[in-house]
Amino acid sequence: MKRQHPPQGTALSSSRRDRRLAAHADPTLASRAPILSRMSDPDARVFWRRRGVLGVIGVAFIVRVAWCVVAARTPVGLHDPSAYERLAQIMADGDGYTIPGGTDIPAGATAYYPIGYPAVLASLRYLADAVGVTTSTAVLGAILQSILGTLTVAGLMELGRRWLAPSAAVAVGIAAGLYPSAVFHTAPLLSETMFIALCVAALIVLPDRWWTSTAERATIGRLAGFGVLTGFALLTRPVGLPLALAPAVAVLLAEPPNRWRQLVAPVLASAAIVCVACGVVLMPWAARNHAAFGSWTLSTNTGDNLCIGNNPDATGGFGLFPWCFAEVERVQAEGGIDRPAFESWRNDSLRDKATRWMRENPGRQPGLIWDRTKALMSNDTDGLDAAQSWGQDVFLSERQRSVLGAIANIGYWMLLISAVPGTLLLWRRRAHTALSAVIAGWLMLAAPLITFGTPRFHVPTMVLVCIAVGASWAALAERARRYVRSP
Repeated sequence: MKRQHPPQGTALSSSRRDRRLAAHADPTLASRAPILSRMSDPDARVFWRRRGVLGVIGVAFIVRVAWCVVAARTPVGLHDPSAYERLAQIMADGDGYTIPGGTDIPAGATAYYPIGYPAVLASLRYLADAVGVTTSTAVLGAILQSILGTLTVAGLMELGRRWLAPSAAVAVGIAAGLYPSAVFHTAPLLSETMFIALCVAALIVLPDRWWTSTAERATIGRLAGFGVLTGFALLTRPVGLPLALAPAVAVLLAEPPNRWRQLVAPVLASAAIVCVACGVVLMPWAARNHAAFGSWTLSTNTGDNLCIGNNPDATGGFGLFPWCFAEVERVQAEGGIDRPAFESWRNDSLRDKATRWMRENPGRQPGLIWDRTKALMSNDTDGLDAAQSWGQDVFLSERQRSVLGAIANIGYWMLLISAVPGTLLLWRRRAHTALSAVIAGWLMLAAPLITFGTPRFHVPTMVLVCIAVGASWAALAERARRYVRSP
């Protein structure tokens, strides 16, 4: 039977020239990843002019705005969104990063939440008040997060184009753009959307195979940019520390062990650039906390988180366990101690109490790690719950909640099941830079496995591993095309 060729423009042949073009996106892919590199196009302008690419971004924006129109509501109850809104208003009013206090609530400077996300909300609130806009902080935050979420999808597609191939990049965009929990997290005042956007921006700035051009001025500037953006990510969520390891992981994956010794000098120099740039962002906040609390910390909630996950009654998930908080409530009720002294005492005492219990009960850790894993990964409806203030502002009917919850969980499991073979595929195809970003995403699950798990904590990981999901889906699509074309 005569061999049939695909229509012009639908696919590229696997000629030597095409493989050289594919290697432009990631030199380590040359001739080793036909599935991922078959349709590679080194011209970004060509990629970003494609209707399909623009369509994915448009759909990602539309679904986020549509959800925010329904779900962007002022939070109620004593939850993180309410705290963020209150802190933003206090800062916008010029009272600094403080808690004014109240009944059984000590007043004074706080660092319980990292300042990054509340500071951005405060800036929005201040600008809105300055021009006479009375829109609520919840709506302002939802508008910002709709934009940031859409830019994140576009950024992930650009990474997919650079690291994999245009076909895989579109698949990455579809996965990230329609990931239900990422959409649901756009409406409530939670830091995940902003944190993910900063992580993706940092990865875009980081040069591919940066260690081969460390002396170039452009590379130095981009390494500094990576450090700055990583610093802002850590000011938003300190659990993003694995992001800072992505450049080193890329080197270890891309270079054979016999080359590592030769790369020590450029890697150390580059690490110094990243650390200095990151430190420029973090040090003012850490210095403020050292002056106020006596420790170089980004937040003072470590003690709470550690004790919630490590106590005799721990379940693996969130809980206000009396073993941890009975004494805290007693001290609050008695009064006589204000922040920052109260906050520092609470953080130190709960951290010491939890670590002592961990040392005395090492046999509990395997079971607790399993419980934390279940609490962290078993479902993906937390964004939907957060939009309704965890049952205190229910605006959806029972049927609507059931349908949207099913959509959230089905979408989550589709991505998770695709991400595992996708990660292995990146390893097999030697897509080292992409793999380093995906590994950084997986490593962000480490902190909840030490403290406590809740589905919200895996959302940044799931968005970053959409890179692996896109690789997996593109590989399946390529195999399907080959099967259909085969005689």
